[in-house]
Amino acid sequence: MSNVKEVQNPVKKESSFIKKLLEKATVLSGVLIGITTIVMSVKHNDKFTFLHPHVPETWDIEAKITLLGLVSSCIGGFLLLCVMICGNLRFMGNYNPVGNIDPPTIQVMNRILQNSVEQILIFLPNLLYWTFKYSTEQNKQEVLVLGFLFLVGRVLFLIGYFVGTLLNWQTMRSLGMAMTYFPSLILIQRNLGFNLV
Repeated sequence: MSNVKEVQNPVKKESSFIKKLLEKATVLSGVLIGITTIVMSVKHNDKFTFLHPHVPETWDIEAKITLLGLVSSCIGGFLLLCVMICGNLRFMGNYNPVGNIDPPTIQVMNRILQNSVEQILIFLPNLLYWTFKYSTEQNKQEVLVLGFLFLVGRVLFLIGYFVGTLLNWQTMRSLGMAMTYFPSLILIQRNLGFNLV
């Protein structure tokens, strides 16, 4: 009987090691893809032609407020969608929000909502400050590009979190997290006086 356990342990250790290695590779590739996407998008923001109609001709205070309002409204729409999904899951499953036990799908949506609110509280104030303090006529489109990339990152995070939970592969959300995190990081370093990207 002890010989059987000794034979099974190396296989379990090896499969556990491979799974951890694949998870780390998933996180690393997600972060690298996210960094590359953000840097290339900021450097080549003129390629986002679908955003051109929303970029104002003049870059005055009214244009800045309008663009920030557009970005904030889109991000608010994402939060509203998440709240509606969570509410719909509760309603369809007859789950009591006052109860202490939530099913996994509602727990996932609550975590996505909480993480999104945390990321928005980092991103929007930095975008607001950068827009009014440092943005110019030449880089005004970056307000929309950074907002768009942040929103795409949140959507990818939502999808990755759900799919990762279903497949028991928690690292699938890393691309979305990276695409959310790096626009904030770009804004923070610019607001501190660095212009690395």
